[in-house]
Amino acid sequence: MRNSEAVPRAVQIARDAFVSQQSVSETQKGPDALRRLSRAVREHENEIVSALQADFGKPELESLASELSVFYQEVRELKRCLKRFFRPQRRPTPQAFFRSTSTVYREPFGTVLVIAPWNYPFQLSVVPVAGALAAGNSVVLKPSELASNVAGVLEKILHSAFPEGLARVVQGDKQVVQELLSHRFDHIFYTGNSVVGKTIMKSAAEQLTPVTLELGGKNPAVVTAKADMRVAAQRIAWGKAFNAGQTCVAPDYVLVDGAVHDEFVGELRAAFVRMYGEKPLNSADMARIINDRHFNRLKALLDGTQGVIWGGSCDPRTRAISPAVVTDLSWDDQLMKEEIFGPLLPILRYQSRRELVERVNSRSRPLAVYVFSTSNTEARQLFADLPSGGGCINDVVLQVASSSLPFGGVGESGFGRYRGLYSLRAFTYERALVNHRIWPELRLRYPPYEGKLRLMRWLLGS
Repeated sequence: MRNSEAVPRAVQIARDAFVSQQSVSETQKGPDALRRLSRAVREHENEIVSALQADFGKPELESLASELSVFYQEVRELKRCLKRFFRPQRRPTPQAFFRSTSTVYREPFGTVLVIAPWNYPFQLSVVPVAGALAAGNSVVLKPSELASNVAGVLEKILHSAFPEGLARVVQGDKQVVQELLSHRFDHIFYTGNSVVGKTIMKSAAEQLTPVTLELGGKNPAVVTAKADMRVAAQRIAWGKAFNAGQTCVAPDYVLVDGAVHDEFVGELRAAFVRMYGEKPLNSADMARIINDRHFNRLKALLDGTQGVIWGGSCDPRTRAISPAVVTDLSWDDQLMKEEIFGPLLPILRYQSRRELVERVNSRSRPLAVYVFSTSNTEARQLFADLPSGGGCINDVVLQVASSSLPFGGVGESGFGRYRGLYSLRAFTYERALVNHRIWPELRLRYPPYEGKLRLMRWLLGS
Protein backbone atom coordinates (compact mmCIF):
# COMPACT_ATOMS: atom_id res chain seq x y z
CA MET A 1 0.00 0.00 0.00
CA ARG A 2 1.54 3.29 -1.09
CA ASN A 3 -0.73 6.21 -0.26
CA SER A 4 -2.37 7.80 2.74
CA GLU A 5 -5.82 6.67 1.60
CA ALA A 6 -4.66 3.11 2.22
CA VAL A 7 -3.67 3.77 5.83
CA PRO A 8 -7.13 3.41 7.47
CA ARG A 9 -7.77 0.21 5.53
CA ALA A 10 -4.41 -1.31 6.50
CA VAL A 11 -4.96 -0.49 10.17
CA GLN A 12 -8.47 -1.94 10.14
CA ILE A 13 -7.35 -5.12 8.36
CA ALA A 14 -4.62 -5.63 10.98
CA ARG A 15 -7.08 -5.01 13.82
CA ASP A 16 -9.61 -7.44 12.36
CA ALA A 17 -6.87 -10.05 11.95
CA PHE A 18 -5.89 -9.71 15.61
CA VAL A 19 -9.50 -10.07 16.77
CA SER A 20 -10.04 -13.11 14.54
CA GLN A 21 -7.13 -14.99 16.14
CA GLN A 22 -7.92 -14.21 19.78
CA SER A 23 -9.50 -17.62 20.29
CA VAL A 24 -6.21 -19.30 19.26
CA SER A 25 -3.83 -20.05 22.12
CA GLU A 26 -0.62 -18.03 22.36
CA THR A 27 1.43 -21.24 22.19
CA GLN A 28 0.00 -21.84 18.71
CA LYS A 29 -0.09 -18.30 17.31
CA GLY A 30 3.55 -17.38 17.84
CA PRO A 31 5.26 -20.48 16.41
CA ASP A 32 2.88 -20.55 13.44
CA ALA A 33 3.56 -16.89 12.60
CA LEU A 34 7.32 -17.42 12.87
CA ARG A 35 7.21 -20.45 10.57
CA ARG A 36 5.25 -18.54 7.95
CA LEU A 37 7.48 -15.49 8.14
CA SER A 38 10.72 -17.50 8.03
CA ARG A 39 9.53 -19.53 5.06
CA ALA A 40 8.59 -16.41 3.11
CA VAL A 41 11.95 -14.77 3.82
CA ARG A 42 13.86 -17.84 2.60
CA GLU A 43 11.85 -17.83 -0.61
CA HIS A 44 12.87 -14.22 -1.27
CA GLU A 45 16.51 -14.26 -0.08
CA ASN A 46 17.97 -13.40 -3.49
CA GLU A 47 15.54 -10.51 -3.92
CA ILE A 48 16.49 -9.15 -0.50
CA VAL A 49 20.21 -9.20 -1.29
CA SER A 50 19.61 -7.60 -4.69
CA ALA A 51 17.41 -4.90 -3.15
CA LEU A 52 20.08 -4.03 -0.55
CA GLN A 53 22.65 -3.78 -3.33
CA ALA A 54 20.34 -1.56 -5.38
CA ASP A 55 19.47 0.76 -2.49
CA PHE A 56 22.99 1.48 -1.26
CA GLY A 57 25.52 -0.91 -2.72
CA LYS A 58 25.63 -3.24 0.25
CA PRO A 59 28.11 -6.11 -0.24
CA GLU A 60 26.47 -9.53 -0.26
CA LEU A 61 28.49 -10.76 2.72
CA GLU A 62 27.38 -7.78 4.82
CA SER A 63 23.77 -8.41 3.75
CA LEU A 64 23.99 -12.02 4.85
CA ALA A 65 25.82 -11.25 8.11
CA SER A 66 23.88 -8.21 9.31
CA GLU A 67 20.45 -8.65 7.78
CA LEU A 68 19.47 -12.25 6.96
CA SER A 69 21.46 -14.19 9.57
CA VAL A 70 20.31 -11.85 12.35
CA PHE A 71 16.70 -12.52 11.38
CA TYR A 72 17.12 -16.32 11.31
CA GLN A 73 18.90 -16.27 14.66
CA GLU A 74 16.08 -14.15 16.06
CA VAL A 75 13.45 -16.63 14.90
CA ARG A 76 15.31 -19.52 16.54
CA GLU A 77 15.62 -17.63 19.81
CA LEU A 78 11.97 -16.57 19.80
CA LYS A 79 10.85 -20.16 19.23
CA ARG A 80 13.01 -21.31 22.13
CA CYS A 81 11.67 -18.63 24.48
CA LEU A 82 8.04 -19.23 23.49
CA LYS A 83 8.12 -22.71 25.01
CA ARG A 84 7.85 -21.19 28.49
CA PHE A 85 6.99 -17.53 28.04
CA PHE A 86 3.20 -17.77 28.07
CA ARG A 87 2.89 -20.26 30.90
CA PRO A 88 0.70 -18.76 33.66
CA GLN A 89 2.78 -17.79 36.68
CA ARG A 90 1.31 -18.56 40.11
CA ARG A 91 1.95 -15.92 42.76
CA PRO A 92 1.57 -15.98 46.56
CA THR A 93 -1.84 -14.94 47.89
CA PRO A 94 -2.11 -12.80 51.07
CA GLN A 95 -3.64 -14.65 54.01
CA ALA A 96 -6.53 -12.18 54.00
CA PHE A 97 -7.52 -13.67 50.62
CA PHE A 98 -7.29 -17.31 51.69
CA ARG A 99 -9.27 -19.70 49.55
CA SER A 100 -8.03 -17.68 46.53
CA THR A 101 -5.39 -18.23 43.86
CA SER A 102 -3.29 -15.47 42.28
CA THR A 103 -1.95 -15.82 38.73
CA VAL A 104 -0.10 -13.62 36.24
CA TYR A 105 -0.75 -14.05 32.52
CA ARG A 106 1.14 -12.61 29.55
CA GLU A 107 -1.12 -10.98 26.97
CA PRO A 108 -0.33 -9.40 23.57
CA PHE A 109 -1.03 -5.67 23.29
CA GLY A 110 -3.14 -5.98 20.14
CA THR A 111 -2.14 -4.14 16.97
CA VAL A 112 1.44 -2.85 16.82
CA LEU A 113 2.89 -0.14 14.58
CA VAL A 114 6.53 -0.72 13.59
CA ILE A 115 8.33 2.24 11.96
CA ALA A 116 11.65 1.06 10.52
CA PRO A 117 14.82 2.96 9.46
CA TRP A 118 16.82 2.83 6.24
CA ASN A 119 20.29 1.84 7.44
CA TYR A 120 19.48 -1.85 8.00
CA PRO A 121 16.15 -1.74 6.19
CA PHE A 122 15.45 -5.46 6.18
CA GLN A 123 16.72 -6.55 9.59
CA LEU A 124 15.37 -3.57 11.53
CA SER A 125 11.97 -4.20 9.97
CA VAL A 126 11.54 -7.94 10.26
CA VAL A 127 13.18 -8.48 13.66
CA PRO A 128 10.69 -6.32 15.60
CA VAL A 129 7.88 -7.61 13.36
CA ALA A 130 8.89 -11.18 14.26
CA GLY A 131 8.86 -10.32 17.97
CA ALA A 132 5.45 -8.66 17.77
CA LEU A 133 3.94 -11.57 15.83
CA ALA A 134 5.53 -14.17 18.12
CA ALA A 135 3.92 -12.39 21.06
CA GLY A 136 0.50 -12.76 19.42
CA ASN A 137 -0.02 -9.27 18.01
CA SER A 138 -0.94 -8.08 14.55
CA VAL A 139 1.44 -5.61 12.89
CA VAL A 140 1.41 -2.63 10.57
CA LEU A 141 4.93 -2.03 9.21
CA LYS A 142 6.07 1.29 7.78
CA PRO A 143 9.44 0.59 6.08
CA SER A 144 11.77 3.43 5.13
CA GLU A 145 11.03 5.09 1.81
CA LEU A 146 14.78 5.79 1.43
CA ALA A 147 15.38 2.07 0.90
CA SER A 148 12.55 1.71 -1.59
CA ASN A 149 13.70 -1.54 -3.17
CA VAL A 150 13.85 -3.30 0.20
CA ALA A 151 10.46 -1.81 1.12
CA GLY A 152 8.94 -3.40 -1.97
CA VAL A 153 10.36 -6.82 -1.11
CA LEU A 154 9.15 -6.49 2.49
CA GLU A 155 5.63 -5.80 1.28
CA LYS A 156 5.77 -8.85 -0.96
CA ILE A 157 7.09 -11.07 1.86
CA LEU A 158 4.61 -10.05 4.55
CA HIS A 159 1.57 -10.06 2.32
CA SER A 160 2.41 -13.52 0.97
CA ALA A 161 3.11 -14.90 4.44
CA PHE A 162 0.01 -13.36 6.01
CA PRO A 163 -2.70 -12.98 3.37
CA GLU A 164 -5.36 -12.58 6.07
CA GLY A 165 -3.74 -9.30 7.14
CA LEU A 166 -1.93 -10.25 10.34
CA ALA A 167 1.04 -8.23 9.06
CA ARG A 168 0.46 -5.30 6.72
CA VAL A 169 2.92 -2.97 5.00
CA VAL A 170 2.21 0.70 4.34
CA GLN A 171 4.74 2.51 2.16
CA GLY A 172 5.23 6.25 1.93
CA ASP A 173 7.04 9.29 3.29
CA LYS A 174 6.69 11.30 6.51
CA GLN A 175 3.13 12.34 5.63
CA VAL A 176 2.13 8.68 5.71
CA VAL A 177 3.86 8.32 9.09
CA GLN A 178 1.84 11.28 10.40
CA GLU A 179 -1.39 9.70 9.19
CA LEU A 180 -0.47 6.38 10.78
CA LEU A 181 0.17 8.15 14.07
CA SER A 182 -3.30 9.69 13.93
CA HIS A 183 -4.77 6.19 14.30
CA ARG A 184 -4.97 4.31 17.56
CA PHE A 185 -2.42 1.52 18.00
CA ASP A 186 -1.81 -0.61 21.06
CA HIS A 187 1.97 -0.20 20.89
CA ILE A 188 4.39 1.76 18.72
CA PHE A 189 7.93 0.56 17.99
CA TYR A 190 10.23 3.11 16.34
CA THR A 191 13.86 2.87 15.27
CA GLY A 192 15.58 6.03 14.05
CA ASN A 193 16.83 9.41 15.21
CA SER A 194 15.89 11.31 18.34
CA VAL A 195 14.22 14.21 16.50
CA VAL A 196 11.61 11.93 14.94
CA GLY A 197 11.52 9.92 18.17
CA LYS A 198 10.23 12.97 20.04
CA THR A 199 7.51 13.45 17.43
CA ILE A 200 6.51 9.79 17.76
CA MET A 201 6.32 10.11 21.53
CA LYS A 202 4.19 13.27 21.38
CA SER A 203 1.71 11.63 19.04
CA ALA A 204 1.61 8.49 21.16
CA ALA A 205 1.00 10.54 24.31
CA GLU A 206 -2.20 11.97 22.84
CA GLN A 207 -3.68 8.46 22.77
CA LEU A 208 -1.74 7.10 25.77
CA THR A 209 -0.07 4.53 23.56
CA PRO A 210 3.04 2.80 24.96
CA VAL A 211 6.18 3.18 22.86
CA THR A 212 9.58 1.60 22.36
CA LEU A 213 12.16 4.03 20.99
CA GLU A 214 15.40 2.68 19.56
CA LEU A 215 17.48 5.77 18.82
CA GLY A 216 21.18 6.53 18.38
CA GLY A 217 23.94 8.71 19.77
CA LYS A 218 27.65 9.41 19.76
CA ASN A 219 29.19 6.11 20.79
CA PRO A 220 32.73 6.43 22.20
CA ALA A 221 35.47 3.84 21.77
CA VAL A 222 38.11 4.15 24.50
CA VAL A 223 41.64 2.94 23.83
CA THR A 224 43.74 2.87 26.99
CA ALA A 225 47.52 2.67 27.22
CA LYS A 226 47.12 -1.01 28.10
CA ALA A 227 45.23 -1.89 24.92
CA ASP A 228 46.54 -4.14 22.16
CA MET A 229 46.89 -1.40 19.54
CA ARG A 230 46.72 -3.63 16.48
CA VAL A 231 43.60 -5.46 17.65
CA ALA A 232 41.91 -2.26 18.82
CA ALA A 233 42.61 -0.48 15.53
CA GLN A 234 41.49 -3.42 13.37
CA ARG A 235 38.19 -3.89 15.20
CA ILE A 236 37.36 -0.20 15.46
CA ALA A 237 38.14 0.30 11.77
CA TRP A 238 35.89 -2.62 10.86
CA GLY A 239 33.04 -1.36 13.04
CA LYS A 240 33.28 2.13 11.62
CA ALA A 241 33.44 1.13 7.94
CA PHE A 242 30.86 -1.67 8.08
CA ASN A 243 27.77 -0.52 6.14
CA ALA A 244 29.75 2.67 5.38
CA GLY A 245 29.40 3.72 9.01
CA GLN A 246 25.62 3.87 8.74
CA THR A 247 25.13 1.87 11.93
CA CYS A 248 23.54 3.18 15.11
CA VAL A 249 26.00 1.22 17.28
CA ALA A 250 29.13 2.03 15.24
CA PRO A 251 31.97 3.70 17.16
CA ASP A 252 31.31 7.39 16.53
CA TYR A 253 34.64 8.68 17.85
CA VAL A 254 37.73 7.31 19.58
CA LEU A 255 39.28 8.51 22.82
CA VAL A 256 42.92 7.44 22.99
CA ASP A 257 45.35 7.74 25.87
CA GLY A 258 47.77 10.50 24.83
CA ALA A 259 50.76 8.22 25.49
CA VAL A 260 49.72 5.80 22.72
CA HIS A 261 47.90 8.17 20.35
CA ASP A 262 50.42 8.09 17.52
CA GLU A 263 50.86 4.32 17.69
CA PHE A 264 47.12 3.78 17.55
CA VAL A 265 46.62 6.16 14.62
CA GLY A 266 49.35 4.36 12.67
CA GLU A 267 47.68 0.99 13.29
CA LEU A 268 44.30 2.43 12.32
CA ARG A 269 45.53 3.63 8.96
CA ALA A 270 47.17 0.26 8.34
CA ALA A 271 43.93 -1.54 9.22
CA PHE A 272 41.89 0.46 6.72
CA VAL A 273 44.47 -0.25 3.99
CA ARG A 274 44.41 -3.97 4.74
CA MET A 275 40.63 -4.08 4.40
CA TYR A 276 39.96 -1.66 1.56
CA GLY A 277 43.30 -0.97 -0.13
CA GLU A 278 44.97 2.36 -0.80
CA LYS A 279 41.93 3.51 -2.82
CA PRO A 280 38.81 2.50 -0.86
CA LEU A 281 36.52 4.21 -3.37
CA ASN A 282 37.33 1.37 -5.76
CA SER A 283 36.59 -1.35 -3.21
CA ALA A 284 33.60 -3.59 -3.84
CA ASP A 285 33.50 -4.26 -0.11
CA MET A 286 32.42 -0.73 0.85
CA ALA A 287 28.72 0.11 0.98
CA ARG A 288 27.52 3.44 -0.40
CA ILE A 289 25.79 6.32 1.35
CA ILE A 290 22.02 5.93 1.17
CA ASN A 291 21.17 9.13 -0.77
CA ASP A 292 22.48 12.49 -1.96
CA ARG A 293 21.26 14.39 1.12
CA HIS A 294 23.23 12.22 3.52
CA PHE A 295 26.22 12.16 1.17
CA ASN A 296 26.28 15.96 1.02
CA ARG A 297 25.91 16.22 4.81
CA LEU A 298 28.95 13.99 5.34
CA LYS A 299 30.95 15.77 2.66
CA ALA A 300 30.20 19.11 4.35
CA LEU A 301 31.53 17.69 7.64
CA LEU A 302 34.70 16.61 5.85
CA ASP A 303 35.12 19.96 4.12
CA GLY A 304 34.73 21.72 7.45
CA THR A 305 37.66 20.01 9.15
CA GLN A 306 41.41 20.37 8.64
CA GLY A 307 42.43 17.23 10.52
CA VAL A 308 41.93 14.48 7.91
CA ILE A 309 45.19 12.53 7.88
CA TRP A 310 44.00 9.57 5.82
CA GLY A 311 41.05 8.83 3.53
CA GLY A 312 38.03 11.03 3.06
CA SER A 313 37.86 10.87 -0.74
CA CYS A 314 34.34 11.31 -2.14
CA ASP A 315 32.62 10.25 -5.35
CA PRO A 316 29.24 12.01 -5.73
CA ARG A 317 28.38 9.87 -8.74
CA THR A 318 28.33 6.64 -6.71
CA ARG A 319 27.81 8.31 -3.29
CA ALA A 320 30.97 6.58 -2.04
CA ILE A 321 33.11 8.01 0.78
CA SER A 322 36.34 6.34 1.79
CA PRO A 323 36.91 5.97 5.56
CA ALA A 324 38.46 9.15 6.97
CA VAL A 325 40.80 9.29 9.97
CA VAL A 326 40.51 12.74 11.58
CA THR A 327 42.86 13.96 14.33
CA ASP A 328 43.73 17.20 16.15
CA LEU A 329 40.11 17.84 17.06
CA SER A 330 38.58 19.66 20.00
CA TRP A 331 35.36 18.72 21.76
CA ASP A 332 33.75 21.76 20.14
CA ASP A 333 34.52 20.65 16.58
CA GLN A 334 31.51 20.20 14.31
CA LEU A 335 32.25 16.47 14.05
CA MET A 336 31.69 16.20 17.79
CA LYS A 337 28.34 18.00 17.86
CA GLU A 338 26.16 15.38 16.21
CA GLU A 339 26.04 11.67 15.46
CA ILE A 340 28.15 11.20 12.32
CA PHE A 341 26.44 8.12 10.84
CA GLY A 342 29.08 7.70 8.18
CA PRO A 343 32.69 6.50 7.69
CA LEU A 344 34.34 9.53 9.34
CA LEU A 345 36.28 8.70 12.49
CA PRO A 346 37.44 11.49 14.84
CA ILE A 347 40.34 10.67 17.19
CA LEU A 348 40.72 12.63 20.44
CA ARG A 349 43.42 12.36 23.09
CA TYR A 350 42.78 12.11 26.82
CA GLN A 351 45.36 12.58 29.54
CA SER A 352 43.65 11.12 32.59
CA ARG A 353 40.87 8.73 33.40
CA ARG A 354 39.03 11.43 35.31
CA GLU A 355 39.08 13.71 32.27
CA LEU A 356 37.82 10.88 30.06
CA VAL A 357 34.89 9.99 32.32
CA GLU A 358 33.85 13.60 32.89
CA ARG A 359 33.96 14.44 29.18
CA VAL A 360 31.88 11.46 28.09
CA ASN A 361 29.37 11.69 30.92
CA SER A 362 28.81 15.41 30.36
CA ARG A 363 27.10 14.47 27.10
CA SER A 364 23.94 12.52 26.35
CA ARG A 365 24.18 8.86 27.24
CA PRO A 366 25.24 6.87 24.16
CA LEU A 367 23.69 3.76 22.73
CA ALA A 368 27.03 1.91 23.07
CA VAL A 369 30.42 2.21 24.75
CA TYR A 370 33.52 0.28 23.69
CA VAL A 371 36.57 -0.13 25.92
CA PHE A 372 39.90 -1.57 24.77
CA SER A 373 42.40 -2.74 27.38
CA THR A 374 44.33 -5.92 28.12
CA SER A 375 43.56 -5.30 31.80
CA ASN A 376 40.15 -6.79 32.49
CA THR A 377 39.92 -4.86 35.76
CA GLU A 378 40.60 -1.55 34.03
CA ALA A 379 38.20 -2.31 31.19
CA ARG A 380 35.33 -3.33 33.45
CA GLN A 381 35.80 -0.30 35.69
CA LEU A 382 35.78 2.08 32.72
CA PHE A 383 32.72 0.39 31.27
CA ALA A 384 30.96 0.77 34.64
CA ASP A 385 31.91 4.47 34.78
CA LEU A 386 30.41 5.22 31.33
CA PRO A 387 26.64 4.56 31.29
CA SER A 388 25.19 3.46 27.94
CA GLY A 389 22.61 1.17 26.40
CA GLY A 390 25.22 -1.58 25.97
CA GLY A 391 28.67 -2.18 24.54
CA CYS A 392 31.75 -4.40 24.36
CA ILE A 393 35.15 -4.85 25.91
CA ASN A 394 37.90 -5.30 23.30
CA ASP A 395 35.46 -5.28 20.38
CA VAL A 396 32.66 -3.28 18.79
CA VAL A 397 29.09 -3.89 17.57
CA LEU A 398 28.97 -7.55 18.70
CA GLN A 399 26.45 -6.81 21.46
CA VAL A 400 23.75 -6.57 18.78
CA ALA A 401 24.75 -9.84 17.11
CA SER A 402 23.17 -12.05 19.79
CA SER A 403 19.42 -12.53 20.13
CA SER A 404 19.91 -13.66 23.73
CA LEU A 405 21.00 -10.16 24.78
CA PRO A 406 18.67 -7.17 25.24
CA PHE A 407 19.17 -4.30 22.80
CA GLY A 408 18.19 -0.71 23.50
CA GLY A 409 19.32 2.68 24.66
CA VAL A 410 19.15 4.85 27.76
CA GLY A 411 18.18 8.51 28.00
CA GLU A 412 18.42 10.21 24.62
CA SER A 413 19.60 7.00 22.95
CA GLY A 414 16.15 5.52 23.55
CA PHE A 415 14.30 3.30 25.94
CA GLY A 416 12.79 -0.16 25.89
CA ARG A 417 14.54 -3.42 25.03
CA TYR A 418 13.98 -6.06 22.40
CA ARG A 419 15.53 -9.17 20.76
CA GLY A 420 14.50 -12.70 21.67
CA LEU A 421 12.96 -12.94 25.14
CA TYR A 422 13.11 -9.16 25.46
CA SER A 423 11.00 -8.76 22.31
CA LEU A 424 8.33 -10.97 23.86
CA ARG A 425 8.40 -8.78 26.96
CA ALA A 426 8.30 -5.60 24.87
CA PHE A 427 5.18 -6.63 22.95
CA THR A 428 3.13 -8.05 25.83
CA TYR A 429 1.80 -6.91 29.17
CA GLU A 430 1.31 -8.74 32.47
CA ARG A 431 -2.29 -9.37 33.45
CA ALA A 432 -3.19 -10.25 37.04
CA LEU A 433 -6.04 -12.54 38.04
CA VAL A 434 -7.38 -13.43 41.49
CA ASN A 435 -9.73 -16.40 41.49
CA HIS A 436 -11.70 -16.29 44.76
CA ARG A 437 -13.91 -19.23 45.63
CA ILE A 438 -17.53 -18.59 46.46
CA TRP A 439 -17.51 -20.60 49.71
CA PRO A 440 -16.96 -19.78 52.53
CA GLU A 441 -18.23 -16.21 52.46
CA LEU A 442 -16.65 -14.29 55.34
CA ARG A 443 -18.62 -11.39 56.77
CA LEU A 444 -15.49 -9.88 58.28
CA ARG A 445 -14.88 -7.44 55.40
CA TYR A 446 -18.43 -6.13 55.29
CA PRO A 447 -19.97 -3.48 57.55
CA PRO A 448 -20.80 -3.16 60.34
CA TYR A 449 -17.14 -3.13 61.47
CA GLU A 450 -17.65 -3.08 65.23
CA GLY A 451 -15.52 -5.71 66.99
CA LYS A 452 -13.65 -6.72 63.83
CA LEU A 453 -10.58 -4.44 63.98
CA ARG A 454 -8.21 -6.75 65.89
CA LEU A 455 -8.90 -9.76 63.67
CA MET A 456 -8.59 -7.63 60.53
CA ARG A 457 -5.21 -6.32 61.70
CA TRP A 458 -4.01 -9.89 62.10
CA LEU A 459 -5.27 -10.97 58.69
CA LEU A 460 -3.74 -7.98 56.96
CA GLY A 461 -0.42 -8.36 58.79
CA SER A 462 -0.44 -4.79 60.07
